[in-house]
Amino acid sequence: MNQVNNSGLPLKVFTSLVDSGKKYPEVLDEIKNRTFEELISPPKNLSTAKDRFNLQRNLYIKLSDGDDITWEEAKLGIKPLPSISAPSDFYKNLKIVAMPEEIITKAEKSRMYAFSILNHPERIKVLKEAKKQEFKKPSLAHSRVLDRAEVEHRLLTFSDVAPVQPDLTSERLHRRKLLAQGPFIPTSRKKGVGVRLPLTTGSMTTGNPEMIAVSAMCGVLATTYKEGLCAFPEIQAEVTTNAVEIIHEAAAKDPLWKNRPDRKELLSFWLSQIGITVETDERQAVKRVKLLLPLIKKRMLASLAVRVYNPQASKETVNTVKRLRKEFGDVLEIFAGQANSVEAAQELIDAGADAIGQGIAGGLRCTTSIVSGVAVSVLRDLWRMRGKVDAPIFVDSSVSYFWALAYLLGASMLVKPSHFVGIESLGGRFPFVNGTGYFIPYNGEASAVNKEHVGKLMKNGRPFAPEGLGGFQKIDLGLASIPDHILDTVINFLIPPFVFQGTSSGRRFLSIPDMHKEADLEFLWEWCHTSHRCRLGR
Repeated sequence: MNQVNNSGLPLKVFTSLVDSGKKYPEVLDEIKNRTFEELISPPKNLSTAKDRFNLQRNLYIKLSDGDDITWEEAKLGIKPLPSISAPSDFYKNLKIVAMPEEIITKAEKSRMYAFSILNHPERIKVLKEAKKQEFKKPSLAHSRVLDRAEVEHRLLTFSDVAPVQPDLTSERLHRRKLLAQGPFIPTSRKKGVGVRLPLTTGSMTTGNPEMIAVSAMCGVLATTYKEGLCAFPEIQAEVTTNAVEIIHEAAAKDPLWKNRPDRKELLSFWLSQIGITVETDERQAVKRVKLLLPLIKKRMLASLAVRVYNPQASKETVNTVKRLRKEFGDVLEIFAGQANSVEAAQELIDAGADAIGQGIAGGLRCTTSIVSGVAVSVLRDLWRMRGKVDAPIFVDSSVSYFWALAYLLGASMLVKPSHFVGIESLGGRFPFVNGTGYFIPYNGEASAVNKEHVGKLMKNGRPFAPEGLGGFQKIDLGLASIPDHILDTVINFLIPPFVFQGTSSGRRFLSIPDMHKEADLEFLWEWCHTSHRCRLGR
């Protein structure tokens, strides 16, 4: 029903639809007679990283009540770089502050304890023996629960299945003894280098040299991401080079390490964890590696870990692995994914990959599986590949806290970026605060914020094809340093499976390779609906 005014005549609806071209001639000039590619190209004032930084700097100053940020601080991830294309309420009630000195001091002191435990001479002695091991693929196995799910086309997740407890026939395992043993395992096929803790930082919050350095010094694979400002190869190389320099300087000068008899061995172990993430653009991937070759020529690095990341299973990944192996030979330790089948994994191995990545995110901040309608089950894909892929498998996302089951099903390493949060993180010493805690930016590879940094914007300034939400990860003040977080992770998530999980014969597992040897997985049970609800507290 049309509205009417007091005279009974219809009200005129005010609209700019009929004259927007006259009202906004500058926009008309931008869009008229443009090709499709021109229309979806970024606006001119956002064409370079520094141009975008100048806009983001204004937002930083506003959120930090007048504190400034330099290009160098943003480039090295010392201070967080706010998103200029985020919705207006994204930073609502958030401010950027300097982390209180008392928190930093406490975290740095606690970090020394964590470092001394993770790098204790007894553990390094075990590591030396573990490095003699070569990767052996898991045995072929059977399980009524998992095999039935395959036949019935049932999509099980890690929260749906669990192993039984051990019985009285098994001997007690001491957690301190298990901690002393690592757990160090071969995480790639590269001999003498690929043995480490079965964790890696991933490609989300690793834009700070200090973060790369401390993570590597904990014995986990630390790859500088290719998102944010590190989308620019020169910046990624600068971050990685700084991390290597920090490690060398710490080993040479810090009283924690400089007088250790095994200092050279420690230094070699730490440096073997250093790596970068590259895309499946062959030329860009080669360029990123070449920028770091001076570190190898100067013998500051003996090798470089390279993670070839592609959220899709595609031939480009295979071609990039081939090109990298051909150009740089054995100096690289190559981690490549995604592979969602035995055949895809074998192609990557034949191309030169040392380890295979499997799994896409299940839909927390990453929305790929949701918007695409894809049935995501890392558990299913691991089960299909177990015992058939002759290279370690590292798993991206979807595992949540069910680490033990992932290793039992054949995984050798987990990508857990959310466990690498602390004062050393990107913006960790200058976090966001909302009155309830301290937070760092936490954005996926395909998120709107990272699309903005890379410059994949349309003329209206919005990111093109984002498949993830920008977000924040809270800093746990009880574990405010990354080494504390990793030590806590080892104690609370890597060790308990050996203590509390049993086999059909009643014995306990002694290590992850021991899990991989087990062929009889009939001790796996599927949760009934009621038990599942109780277990997850729903």
